[in-house]
Amino acid sequence: MQPAAPRIGPAVSIEESSTQHQSGSIHAESTRSTAIKVETSTVGPTERVPIAIQAELVTTDWVSFAKAVTDIDQALKVLSEGDFQGRWEIVKRFPDFGSSAIAPLIAAAQDEAADVEYRWFAIRSLGRFTAPDAITALGNLVTATDSDDLSSLAAEQLAGMGKQAVAALVPLLDHPAERLLAVKALGQIRQRSIIEPLLNVLNDPDPVLRQTVLEALGSFHDPRVTQALLSALNDTSSPVRKEAVITLGHRHDLCHQPAILRPLEQRLWDIDLEVCCQAAVAIGRLGLTDSLPALEQLMASVNTPELLLRHTVKSLSWFDTAEAQHILLKHYGQLPTPVQLEVVRRLGQLKTSPDQAVQFLLDRLSQYLQTHYLQAQHPQAPAEASSNVAIKRAIALSLGQLGDKAAFRSLVPLLADPNRQVQFHCLRALEQLASHSLEVDLEVILNGHTLPEAVQTQIEAHLETW
Repeated sequence: MQPAAPRIGPAVSIEESSTQHQSGSIHAESTRSTAIKVETSTVGPTERVPIAIQAELVTTDWVSFAKAVTDIDQALKVLSEGDFQGRWEIVKRFPDFGSSAIAPLIAAAQDEAADVEYRWFAIRSLGRFTAPDAITALGNLVTATDSDDLSSLAAEQLAGMGKQAVAALVPLLDHPAERLLAVKALGQIRQRSIIEPLLNVLNDPDPVLRQTVLEALGSFHDPRVTQALLSALNDTSSPVRKEAVITLGHRHDLCHQPAILRPLEQRLWDIDLEVCCQAAVAIGRLGLTDSLPALEQLMASVNTPELLLRHTVKSLSWFDTAEAQHILLKHYGQLPTPVQLEVVRRLGQLKTSPDQAVQFLLDRLSQYLQTHYLQAQHPQAPAEASSNVAIKRAIALSLGQLGDKAAFRSLVPLLADPNRQVQFHCLRALEQLASHSLEVDLEVILNGHTLPEAVQTQIEAHLETW
């Protein structure tokens, strides 16, 4: 955060400034008084004092002023009007004024019309108080402010209080009106001492509070938290079930006990589609091979929504195993076109045993090339669907990513595709698969193979550009 520019007050006369200097209300360095010499007699009542000299005369030394404040009103003046250094200094003084400083600091920190620097220092000042109202205000600022900087600072202040903040916040859990705010504030304090108090309110009738509790506990790999998450998979509230699924989906520490995570499968058929999608993602992220049959059921069902199919494809691709690949390819033909496109894109990201994926993509490419050949022979045939164009682009991209150089020769005919984007993606893939340079490999194919005229023309045109 850059220091604020010095605040310049109204212009004053030379005589007035001299009086102020003598009385000590304006503090200036000795060099300021000698840097510029002005004869007071030469400045008439209608003449202007140069702007640069005005600045030297009326700039307040906010640091000295902050050190000399004697009451809360003066401290708040520095906070609202001071420069960066003055505000930094006054933060240290607020605890001197006791609890009376908390309410105005909360108001300043929550003032969305004020500048961010002003609110930033108000939050830092609040962080020096351990009173419950200051702590809960910081907790509210973590989630209520639109500024990431202010939110992060409020969370940092809470975390720095540690046990003091926990001791102040836990009693608030007994009061329904303050319980949610207390849970949010406790969630910023990463100490094991918050686990038990939060678990005690997990049966609250408010689903928003239950969801917030799970979110706050999610980073703790504690058996009590694990059991709470598993129980929440059957919560009556969809957002609570979704939060439990998402959190369990990051518990890689449980992967050595896959039976514990098996209940995630049940949420693949949840009444809420978002919960289903997150369950598929969690299973794939954790690599739960015992749940592959459940994912295949989704792929095979004609009743599976398209959005869930796309998440299931993503999940299967993350397994990166021959068995998961087989499921993807086995059901490809019955999938909606957008989901087929997702399959093709995901195949290009496989790292382990991609041979069957390469062969599958080459087979699909051959079908599209045959279709293009037939259309060229019958100009009256309807134009190719845009979805096919998108899949051809994805095939070229995925073959390039998989890096099987044997696919180079099969991709070359795609250079003659009527769609310029398909040609571009084909060139990019050929560059990735070329054994030497793309120019050399294309010349070898051009001179050593009998090619369709359209393909030969395209190769010659590309070679001319090099």
